[in-house]
Parts: sequence; structure tokens; C-alpha cells
Amino acid sequence: MNKEHTKTATNPIELWSIYRVIPGWMSLLGTLGLTDDELNELEQVDDTYIQWHLNGGERKYAQEVREKLQAFITECPEDERKEARKMYLSVLMGNIETTINGFEADYKKAFAEGEEYVDRSVLAETISAWERENKRINAELKTLANNFVDDGKVKKAKGRKFSEFIELRRNMACCPFHDDKNPSFSVKNNRGKCWGCGWSGDIIDFVMQKQGFDFKQAINFLA
Repeated sequence: MNKEHTKTATNPIELWSIYRVIPGWMSLLGTLGLTDDELNELEQVDDTYIQWHLNGGERKYAQEVREKLQAFITECPEDERKEARKMYLSVLMGNIETTINGFEADYKKAFAEGEEYVDRSVLAETISAWERENKRINAELKTLANNFVDDGKVKKAKGRKFSEFIELRRNMACCPFHDDKNPSFSVKNNRGKCWGCGWSGDIIDFVMQKQGFDFKQAINFLA
């Protein structure tokens, strides 16, 4: 059992999201001291989560975009495939961000209407899964753009703090990317997220967005 994960997980839903892929996950969570009621609730969460996937819960248009763009990349001459791949990932990331925004709207509605905790938990886990995929794609895009950027510069750039570019109070600030009168931009582990407009990213993403830079320009600016 991964003790590090156990330390960072703060509630039963987080533990479920970590251990659900392991056969016998309910028994494992039982050893962590979860009550029978909590385990029964997590079993409902898991059943609902599985049913959502079986019913094709992922947005159909996202799959169609993937298929069309992958076909486009295959048809490109080999020397143009890198740029085609970058275009594909950029479109896909925008597609996923739209999906995340849709699920976040669903979650807010579910919370406002007092829907069951189980249903809201499934939505929260779905949002987290899409955010992880978005982070993976963003990392690949940076790698593709990083061919001519020194690794030392990248490391130095990532070491810069949000507080150098935005005024923070208790790790919160007004978001610079929309008309934000009440602070909705939070910073944790040197990553920013706006709970108003949905923007999220690291310090490099922040500078790229705020200054209109590409990846290489942002690295040079930060480093």
C-alpha cells in the first residue's frame, strides 16, 4: 500500500480514487479504518462511476475530434508531423477544457440543488480525471516546444513564484484573465487555478497567457 498516497488523501472519496483500480480495494480501505457506512457509500460511488463510463459518459464529439485529427497527422508528410501533432494536442486540450467547464457547471448546479453526495462525488472525480489528462497533454506540448530550450533554463523558470507577478493574500488574488472583483485565483504548490473562469496552470503557463508569449519566449522571460 502506498503510504505517501494515504498521507495526502484527506477523505474517503480521495482514497477511493487512489485505490479503486486495485482488486479488493474495499478490503484495503477497510484496513485504513473506514466504517462500514463509508465503505457502502464508496461502493455506490464506484457503481455509479462505472455505469457512467458504460453509458458513454465521455463527450462523443471529443472522440470524433481525436479520430479526425489523428487521421490528419497520419496523412501529413513526415517532416510536418511534429507541427501537426502540436496542432492536434492544442485542439484536444481546448476540447478537454470545454468538457471540464461543462462538468464544473454540472457540479455547481448539483451542489446548489442539494443533490446526493454520491452523485456530486462522481462529478468531482470525473473533473479530476479530465484535469489529469489535460495536464498530461500540456506537458507533451511543452516537450514538443522544448527541443531548442535549455533544460537548465526551464528548471530556473519553473522556480519563479506567482507572488513575483501577482499580489497574493493568503494564496488568493483577483484573476488577471477576467473581470474579477472578488479574489477567485488560488495558488498552491506554485500552480494557479481560477475558480471563476477555470484557468489553471504553472508559472510558465501563467506568463504565456498574461504576456502572450510562446513557450520559448516565456522561458527566456522567466529565466
